[in-house]
This record gives sequence, structure tokens and C-alpha cells, in this order.
Amino acid sequence: MNKFTLAFHISQKDNLILKIILNALNFGTIRYDSSWDGWIYTICNQKGMDFILNLFSKYTLHTKKNEDILSLKEIAFYIKMKYHYKNNPNQSKVNYLVTLFKNRNK
Repeated sequence: MNKFTLAFHISQKDNLILKIILNALNFGTIRYDSSWDGWIYTICNQKGMDFILNLFSKYTLHTKKNEDILSLKEIAFYIKMKYHYKNNPNQSKVNYLVTLFKNRNK
């Protein structure tokens, strides 16, 4: 089995909005990143990822970031279907999407 961890991040210079998001959703973490002097809100558990993906299904982004959300949703679906397991005939679908996602211009 290949190991995948799906994560959703929001980065900001000021952590005030991230604290508001954390308090509203009641899951996720906030950490400081000294490499760029900013804060990152992260969700990486299944409950949080399901919530975020459903939220962005209901409230679609009208920016280039929507491509990332769509890719993330597809990867999450494939992982739920266990396509990432070793010897699964669909494993290449997950690997392709992960590679595409990582190489996308941000």
C-alpha cells in the first residue's frame, strides 16, 4: 500500500483570520512557519477533509485554486476506493493525479 496524507492549507501573514476559521470549524491546527514569517492553518484528518471538500462543492471557487480543489476531491475519492493500494489496477490513476497536482504552477 502507498501512504498518502491529504492536507488542506491556508497561509496568512497574520494568524487572526486563521484563528477565526479554526474556532468556527473546530478542527485543524495553526502553526508558525519561520521560513516566510507567516502562519499556516492545516486540516489533515478525514472528518476535516470531508467537510472542506463538501464545503467547496457547495461554494465553488471562481479562481484557479478551484482546479486544486477538484484534483483534491478526485484524489480523496480514489483513496476512499483504495485505488492507492499496491497491485490495484487503478493505482496509476492516483499516482498520475498526485504527480499532476504536485507539478501544477501555484
